[in-house]
Amino acid sequence: MLKALGIDEVAIKRQEPGVLHDMRRVCALCIEKSRCNSELEAGTAALHHREYCANTYTIDSLEPKPDQTELQLRGPCCC
Repeated sequence: MLKALGIDEVAIKRQEPGVLHDMRRVCALCIEKSRCNSELEAGTAALHHREYCANTYTIDSLEPKPDQTELQLRGPCCC
């Protein structure tokens, strides 16, 4: 799942090995393995993982956040 989402597993293992260990444990106990495997195989996991993945909150905390400076420079959205 991390690879499908473009998250560097090696960096997590280096920086937060306990987090990666916990995520693996959650995956091992997951009741949605067949859906996850199907989504990964179809290439749609990145679009739908929030619907079924028990690691969603952890994944969200690992994803890079937009640079706040860049957001401020853009100004308010006009749409």
